[in-house]
Amino acid sequence: MGEDDGSQAGAVPQGASSSGEQPASGRFGLPVATALVVGSIIGVGIFNMPTSLAGFGPISLVSMALTTLGAVALALLFSALSRRLPADGGPYAYARAAFGNGLGFANAWSYWITAWAGNAAIAVGWVLYLEEFVNGGHNKAVTVLLVLVGLWIPALINLSGVRNMGSVQVMTTVLKFAALAFMATVGLLFVDRSNYTPWDQSGQGAVAAIGGGMAIALFSYLGVETAAVAASKVTDPDRNIPRATIFGTLAT
Repeated sequence: MGEDDGSQAGAVPQGASSSGEQPASGRFGLPVATALVVGSIIGVGIFNMPTSLAGFGPISLVSMALTTLGAVALALLFSALSRRLPADGGPYAYARAAFGNGLGFANAWSYWITAWAGNAAIAVGWVLYLEEFVNGGHNKAVTVLLVLVGLWIPALINLSGVRNMGSVQVMTTVLKFAALAFMATVGLLFVDRSNYTPWDQSGQGAVAAIGGGMAIALFSYLGVETAAVAASKVTDPDRNIPRATIFGTLAT
């Protein structure tokens, strides 16, 4: 649905013991935590990626493969860190525990800025897709309205409570995953091998093309950290966050 931000009072959230035991009220378990990771990764980045990578040509498949290896490595890293420190805030909590309040604050502020930038990308991608069906004339007032609807409906769902957020997250994750699974299987029957030449269409050389493609593909994997960020809302976080992070990343 979107990025979850919150303020943290310490390395271990209130209501949680050092062993990760937390009251179940107002929290969610492994299925919703996994859906949070999958749903955050399968977003506007993935759905806009074919258009974004088309200029590089088929060599962008190498970019995607290398970026996927990096994303799995990040998932393993967050999994290990969340076992050692199942605290709310994810990257912020880890940086604060290791380097103190100053770098912890800088990490949290930087992460918040990426959320703002991500909202801009979500708004653009949402409108690009939706205006294929409505507002074909690209009326600016209607476009602005569509942007606001796309940003505020998920925000209101998140604000309505953990139970509602979890239910919607699971439902939308299933829908998005099903669409991509369909394209990744049935779509194989419609692959035209002639489209694999020329291999590099960027005109920059192989190394530059792969690097440029990786920069775009990396945006698609934003969300690997979301289960760790929402640690205070996850039951048994030192067990469920690592599993959700790994399962969610491998699934996507």
